[in-house]
Amino acid sequence: MGDRPKQTNLMMVRATLDGLPACALPEGFQLRRYRPGDEHAWARIWAEANRDSEYTVGRFREEFGHEDSLLRERQYYLCDAAGRPVGTATAW
Repeated sequence: MGDRPKQTNLMMVRATLDGLPACALPEGFQLRRYRPGDEHAWARIWAEANRDSEYTVGRFREEFGHEDSLLRERQYYLCDAAGRPVGTATAW
């Protein structure tokens, strides 16, 4: 195995989600909220981004729980032109 950069965790802190600036997405991309079943997309996205760790639906549930109504409020997916989730962000 070649030298791989060490993974860095990033945490951004904001007191509230009020007043977030608008942001334009590149053409063909859309942002949407969590939908039931997205735990599979989350696991795939994270596994593709970090092949040295195991990301599964079980890990998703450990991290975020089972309350889909809360996830709909806090988790977003960036989707490509085909509607396939390619990125994700969660506000705690």
